[in-house]
Amino acid sequence: MRFGPVWLSLRTSNPWRGATFNLNQARSVARAALHAGEFELARQIAMGLLQADPEDPFAYAVLAAAHSRLNDPKLARAAARLSYRYSDSSAEKFGAARTAASVAAAQDRPTQSQAWLRIAATHADTPQQDKLVAREYARARAANPLRFDINFSIAPSDNVNSGTDNVLEVINGVPTLGFFRGSSRALSGTVAVFDARLRYRLRSNQASRTDATARF
Repeated sequence: MRFGPVWLSLRTSNPWRGATFNLNQARSVARAALHAGEFELARQIAMGLLQADPEDPFAYAVLAAAHSRLNDPKLARAAARLSYRYSDSSAEKFGAARTAASVAAAQDRPTQSQAWLRIAATHADTPQQDKLVAREYARARAANPLRFDINFSIAPSDNVNSGTDNVLEVINGVPTLGFFRGSSRALSGTVAVFDARLRYRLRSNQASRTDATARF
């Protein structure tokens, strides 16, 4: 949902007290406030934008950044999710996912940051965006002490039981009078393999690294 031109009146204790903006001006001021470190001002402008449009993804993105710097991580994460939810275009979703990843990284949540960057990658439309997400993902992965890898494969096989192709028993190259049972012979079918590995970095420096690992 998008609304037409709306004027916002800002009532704060900062130099913008009593100022009135249209939507475009309010967005510009909110962006400038974030860059200047005026996070409370940015938060108030974003709240005003949401009064005009409760589904404004830009306003939620501003709230996510502001709350993250105002030490309210729960609200920051909620705002980041809503920014992505209400984004319409692929470009908006790309930006919203990167904002959410940035908020997670600032809160020392590298696994969550990686998840959002994977989502951002699905909305990348240009090689430049692909490279940008790849760089950010590499930084998040390097900062993450936890690594989880899953591999799964399924394929037909003519020997699912690692059986023999011989009918007669052969010992040292000499056939005997014995016969292999049916269950000992090669059986055809389908082989599925699931491999999960978990690694947690306990400590590391330039000379060494200690990991705890598990595999299933």
